[in-house]
Amino acid sequence: MQRTTDIHEQIAALKAQGYSWAQIGEEVGLSAGAARTRDYEARKKMPTVDPEELQAIRQSAQRTSAPAGVCQPLYRDKSNLDSKWRVMERDSDRRIAKAKLESRFKITLPSDRVSAITFISDNHIAPGTPVAHKRMRLDAELISETNDIHVILGGDSVDNHIKHTAAILAARSQPSDQYEFFQHFLGLIQHRIMVVTSGNHDLWTNQAAGVDMVRWICKEKKLCYAPHEARITCKAGKQTYKVAVRHQYRMNSSFNQTHAVKQWLRNGEELFDIGAVCHHHETAIEEGLAFGQQRWFCRPGSYQITSAYSSQYGYNMAIPTCPSFLVFPTERKIVGTSNIREVPGWLKHYNG
Repeated sequence: MQRTTDIHEQIAALKAQGYSWAQIGEEVGLSAGAARTRDYEARKKMPTVDPEELQAIRQSAQRTSAPAGVCQPLYRDKSNLDSKWRVMERDSDRRIAKAKLESRFKITLPSDRVSAITFISDNHIAPGTPVAHKRMRLDAELISETNDIHVILGGDSVDNHIKHTAAILAARSQPSDQYEFFQHFLGLIQHRIMVVTSGNHDLWTNQAAGVDMVRWICKEKKLCYAPHEARITCKAGKQTYKVAVRHQYRMNSSFNQTHAVKQWLRNGEELFDIGAVCHHHETAIEEGLAFGQQRWFCRPGSYQITSAYSSQYGYNMAIPTCPSFLVFPTERKIVGTSNIREVPGWLKHYNG
């Protein structure tokens, strides 16, 4: 067993070399606090020593702790893993809060007017492709000129073919051109947009290069953005409507396009009154009773009428319609249509 005087001498030597109490404790087999206490007690018992004699003792202790021929490191990691762990905890707490709240939004709609919520998705803006760019512009102008319409963008706003070699070779425009046109499209309806989400085509850039272009554009235009899923609480007078949108979801069915939307309601973290899942380019809208209330489920169509992929695998041509829903402020009432072009007439009927 090591003698107490030996431990005192070793502590004194390490202290003279500038070691921290944590390092001293590690060297002598004590905790940092115990090493500090031992040093304090030893110094209380020490008689007054001549400075020259004390210097000689220190030099002797240094020679004892680092005998000749023993290699000593010039660098010691003095980091405290306990404090690093606490920093990591605080950073994780911020990231968890972001993960939970980044996709949540709220909006207050007029309390004396009926409002419309419209889903636009899968624009696939790309010069030189069979995309209904004229219909896209006309729909945007109709939305811009009609009060009380609120738009949710569901992703895949541009083609952005940077992932699949065959699609890259067949592309007739660059992603930079497509995003420039997308920004022009946003400018037409920017004042009507509630939330923007990304689709798989948009996220390829983030996956390949760590750059989320849609996030950048939305930040510049001061638009609300959620990369994968958006849940919006809409307060209209006495009523509260929960709206949810994702570009993709699991449990899809070719026989029932709204099946995935209904499964999202059943298996998701929160209930919603209006739900939309995009991506399939096939318009579908359905009203149904779930969890004791009438709810709506939809899938937007696409302005990309066809593509090499859809033609090769036998998918039907898309219809560029945008599911829209009227929400009423005085009673819980939702009226849905698959065609955005019917909405201005309905709003004029109810709001005058």
